[in-house]
Amino acid sequence: MRLFLHVGLGLLFSFQAFSQEVTIPFRVGNVYGISDYNGKLVNKNKFDQISYNRKMPKGYFSFKNKEENGLAYNGKTLVSGPEYDEFGIEPNKFIIAVLKRNRVSRSTSTFKNEKEYNDFKRRNREGYALFNLKGETIYPDNFKKIIPVDTTGVSATGAKRARFALMATTNFDDQFSLFVYDCDKQKISEWLLKDYDKIKLDRGLTVPGKSIALTASKAKSDSPMSMQVNHIDGKFVLQPLTTEYRPGVKERFEKEYGTTELTGDPEYGSGTGKPNYTTEAVPPPPAYGTGVNATVPNDAIEKKRPKVVKQYIVHTFEIKDEKLFLKELIAGQKEAKTETEFPMPPVPAGQTYSFESFPYTSTTQDTEEKRVTQKNIIRFKSGDLYGMLLSQERMISCKYDSISPIKFTHSGQDQLLFVVGQKDVTTQTIQYGLIDSDEKVILPLMYEELDPFGLVKSFSKTRTDIRVYNKNWRFKQNGKYGIITAYDGIVLPAEYDEIEWNTAHFPGHQDDFVSLKKGGLYGFVLGADFKEANIVQPVFPYKIGFYDRNYQKEKGLLLFGLIDNDGKFFCYARKDGFLYYKAK
Repeated sequence: MRLFLHVGLGLLFSFQAFSQEVTIPFRVGNVYGISDYNGKLVNKNKFDQISYNRKMPKGYFSFKNKEENGLAYNGKTLVSGPEYDEFGIEPNKFIIAVLKRNRVSRSTSTFKNEKEYNDFKRRNREGYALFNLKGETIYPDNFKKIIPVDTTGVSATGAKRARFALMATTNFDDQFSLFVYDCDKQKISEWLLKDYDKIKLDRGLTVPGKSIALTASKAKSDSPMSMQVNHIDGKFVLQPLTTEYRPGVKERFEKEYGTTELTGDPEYGSGTGKPNYTTEAVPPPPAYGTGVNATVPNDAIEKKRPKVVKQYIVHTFEIKDEKLFLKELIAGQKEAKTETEFPMPPVPAGQTYSFESFPYTSTTQDTEEKRVTQKNIIRFKSGDLYGMLLSQERMISCKYDSISPIKFTHSGQDQLLFVVGQKDVTTQTIQYGLIDSDEKVILPLMYEELDPFGLVKSFSKTRTDIRVYNKNWRFKQNGKYGIITAYDGIVLPAEYDEIEWNTAHFPGHQDDFVSLKKGGLYGFVLGADFKEANIVQPVFPYKIGFYDRNYQKEKGLLLFGLIDNDGKFFCYARKDGFLYYKAK
């Protein structure tokens, strides 16, 4: 069971941040405490593990001590126990904890009787526990389900805060209840309905901010009773359901389209059982002559040219039995023409071609008579060299030690480009560059690596899609990495030991960034956007696993989560290189 509270409650209730100063997890040796922004510990409490979720209000942290999970506020423990899994906090209202699934078996536990065992099993399975903001239990029996429904009233702690919260719950006997939680007094103030066999909210009859319609049955044998929870004088009041005027079809139509009048036979209606609403009569179209026996002088008739029927032809290369064939399909014909083996240039004795297809659609010919569309391109190899077949008429000859096609958009135009490599005659190492489909050089063949996909988060080496969306490409020169663009030159010079997309994943934090490494230190580029403001040069002794922008809702406060060699959270750090860590 995953915790729904961070999103669900946040949408239902208005968010109000706490006013306390920023507090940050601080590592001392192998345990954690809580410090202020400057790294001064605010108390002496220590935790084995501590976690800040950026969706939690300011000051709250979840922690783990041995087998217990807990929730702390500015280092002070509020809730703790082995039965809790995750925590959610609704600011100024309450805390909800997710209960772990009961793993205790009957064979390893002792119970006085069957009832005690069944009660233990029922009340200690997955569910939710409700606490006030002091960490005090609101309902000791806990809930199987708990759903916030609405808020009303004005809190004494702030005009923008609600005084009461309406909660719908299900207990472990599958009975339903509806209660009011007093946010100021931090307790349940009233049970509107308790331990009912069924409660069903009727959203169709509910008026947001005014009333909530529902049906309820106390026992299975009872008929459902229609009720409504009304907002009266800042409180929730349960009353019998009453009908409230709602605009009819005609009123809603007139509100949207203007005043209307009813048409149709006044005695028999429209014939459909429903009134017809019209705004005004539609005038007939203008006359264009009688249309009968119309005569036009012969000299006024323009002689029409013969109509040209344009052919639409699709060409597709197909690989069969290590041979290449060209298939032609003409629009309007059910079957393609007979496939013909495509004539490749001759190769030296003992050599053959190997082929690989890439999807790429282009128009190779477009005249008044016909349009030819090519559906794919072919990379071919002979010996140790590669070439590309672009269409029936166009080919890049087999002369490169490496060639990879990419589809790239520049100045609003799609282009077919190729990352190519050729061996340097002196060093015998392959040097890479970029050419277009006419073999015009865009980036000279001078790089040890040129990787358009290196900074793409979802890139897989087995993918067949050749589209490149990222304009910033990783390159390698003289053993170091840098960033370059196809047409705008170098973005980062080749002076880094590593430039790679972050592969660590930390739920509740942001992890979409590029990691830099230089001289044993690590840096950061926000979202692969290499503007100067988004780059933090390598200053950290540990790799960055995540970041929290506007930490604890403090605008402009950026903190980094550093990780150890095992990919586990180590400590927080500031942009200036300050670590929230010290050895014992």
